[in-house]
Amino acid sequence: MFKNLGKRPKGADFNEQLEYLSQLDEYEETDFEQMEIKKHQPNLKNSNTQNDEIFDESEKFKNRKIYKKLDAKILNDIKDDHLIQTIFDTLSDKVESNFENEYEIVKSFNKHKQIIYSIWVFTTEVDNGGFLQFYKNSSGKFSKMAQKSLKLINAYSHYEILKKANNYFGSLKYSLLKIWHKINSSYDFPKLNKLDNEYYKISKQENLDKLQIAYIRKNIEHFIN
Repeated sequence: MFKNLGKRPKGADFNEQLEYLSQLDEYEETDFEQMEIKKHQPNLKNSNTQNDEIFDESEKFKNRKIYKKLDAKILNDIKDDHLIQTIFDTLSDKVESNFENEYEIVKSFNKHKQIIYSIWVFTTEVDNGGFLQFYKNSSGKFSKMAQKSLKLINAYSHYEILKKANNYFGSLKYSLLKIWHKINSSYDFPKLNKLDNEYYKISKQENLDKLQIAYIRKNIEHFIN
């Protein structure tokens, strides 16, 4: 179903890019940090039918059930395709009303919940705007937590690339603060642009969703409120 509304459609034609941009206008930065939708767009010849399906899927996502609390029955009954989304929604609900203290609130979660939250924030930002967007936004606070989390779910390829990015960004931190207003894209920092390309390649080879789902199922009791 859905994951990552706001992610750039790979290989999208002009009309699809317009559709993507129209969706972006409906969400603020914090929305991207609180949600991710996996969109499988069918290859339809009829653009009206395609737009209808996109709209239907968007409506289903907006109207999905969000649980204030999760118990064993809920988690066991939920299909794998919706498991990560369901857990993140519940965690995000605890942050939403006090977003300025997002990091501190997430730090109060147990390590299992921190894993799902930090990986979500990391992948959403990098998928949408590369490593520069990840560090430039408030999501950058989760860089170390996400790195540790990736290793804990055995996502070693993603772990290594985030480790490289963290080390590189750490070496630039003070100079970046001085020229932040001049930064337009990762192309201003060739190393980050190279890491973006490596990340997108790795994402096709190492399935983070499957690794997270396997981790959740193995540690299901730690996600029960």
